[in-house]
Amino acid sequence: AIQNDMALRIGGKKVETAFEAGADNIVSGCPSCKFNLNQACVEKKKWYKEKKPDAKFKMEMSDIVEIVSRSVE
Repeated sequence: AIQNDMALRIGGKKVETAFEAGADNIVSGCPSCKFNLNQACVEKKKWYKEKKPDAKFKMEMSDIVEIVSRSVE
């Protein structure tokens, strides 16, 4: 992303929304989006560890190809 700070903020909101909805995996077909969302996951994990240590924050990032590959195994 050209504007890394903005991409991290937007990714953080997406990760938080997915986590609050009960998701534990975010799937993307875009390598750049996957990278930015993964960075946001790392930041959110740090935030949860510091601010809400009792919360179990777990979120994975997957590429659509990974999901398809798992389904045919």
